[in-house]
Amino acid sequence: MRKGADLEGGKDISILEEAFAITDGARQQDYDSAEPNHKRIADGWNWYLGARRDPAAPISPQDASHMMIVLKLARAAFKPTRDGYVDMAGYARCSARIAKLEK
Repeated sequence: MRKGADLEGGKDISILEEAFAITDGARQQDYDSAEPNHKRIADGWNWYLGARRDPAAPISPQDASHMMIVLKLARAAFKPTRDGYVDMAGYARCSARIAKLEK
């Protein structure tokens, strides 16, 4: 078993134990409880997919980068963080590169 993060003061933990700890701790404080957090994300993604030129088109790599920005915006609506804005800028750069607007 791969050694996990040290969340308990020196004890190696499994992936499942680490996921359990962060989804009840820091992630919940940063993003809200699972249901309202994922509802904001789903609402944003549904809006985005419906707003595309062809709403029935398959999701493209560019759509995926846009949808990740929407995910970050949904999280920022609950609690803005510098990391979230850096991630949004990173996804915007990825989108620009996919569109061949930037190298």
